[in-house]
Amino acid sequence: MPHSLRDLYQLAVDIYSQIHPIWLWIASAFAGVTAAIAKYKKLVGLYDWCVEKHDGKVLHALSESCRSALVQTPPGQSRFFLPFALSEIASEVKRSEKSVRRTLRRLEDRGAVHEVKGGWYLGRRPEPMTFSNLGRLTASAYAGRGRWNCNRW
Repeated sequence: MPHSLRDLYQLAVDIYSQIHPIWLWIASAFAGVTAAIAKYKKLVGLYDWCVEKHDGKVLHALSESCRSALVQTPPGQSRFFLPFALSEIASEVKRSEKSVRRTLRRLEDRGAVHEVKGGWYLGRRPEPMTFSNLGRLTASAYAGRGRWNCNRW
């Protein structure tokens, strides 16, 4: 066990001289690659954050429009939302229609909005009523206990 800083330094120099220079190069290359990967991961996270910030402005504009419509509707009345036109969204967020369309496509991939014939709605696209998903989409009070669903046999 070294007792002073000079003894510790001498021990480090002895260990360094025993290692072959090729192994030092390999270790430094491995450290460099590891640092580059860590930097790349941070850059990927930064890019994702920038995309979220860019897309969030459009999503915020759509959700605020729906929220203000809900607040202005008197209680007891039903609400019917018309789809948001692309040109209205672009003018509200002050961007080009091409940029807003790309943003809406990214939001559609995430399930935040969906496209209809007249424009864009908030939320996921409703699933069509087919025989394969009929049981999942219909709410049954007697699920598993009905006449045809019982497992008695």
